[in-house]
Amino acid sequence: MVFTGTYPHTIDAKQRLAIPAELRATLRERCQVRDDEPLYVYATPAEGRCLALYAVPDFEEQARTLRDSEADFDSPELFQFALRMFANSRRLELDRQGRVRLPDQLLKLRQIGGEVVVVGNNDRIEVHNREDWDRFMARSLEDDGDMMLKFRRAMRKRRD
Repeated sequence: MVFTGTYPHTIDAKQRLAIPAELRATLRERCQVRDDEPLYVYATPAEGRCLALYAVPDFEEQARTLRDSEADFDSPELFQFALRMFANSRRLELDRQGRVRLPDQLLKLRQIGGEVVVVGNNDRIEVHNREDWDRFMARSLEDDGDMMLKFRRAMRKRRD
């Protein structure tokens, strides 16, 4: 299953974010845990100014891929990327109400707080500042026709 949907939410005074039920169900499936078992996610900074929440197996797979790539990419950039990613990632447990307490460090790093948008994005859940998200969507809707045309062309090339 993939993560999908857009959900306006808020981060409360204790820095907790309620994960929408649909996304929690996908998390449980991806983590292969039952409703009565604890559910964990990895929170990490993502592209732009958002946070990404990954199911534990998905984050661990990315870590394996990165570790296996070190031999192929003997570069300072890969080292810097890995250091930043792992130094700023946290394993977090959802409480019984389906909330996760987001670390202050990550919220400050991405300038997120209060009004947010929770977005399902394929293999992860993203948490965006609501104003940033609204600006992004407005820009993306302006470019919608051109973007879809480019996507279709790229997909056609992959098939050929």
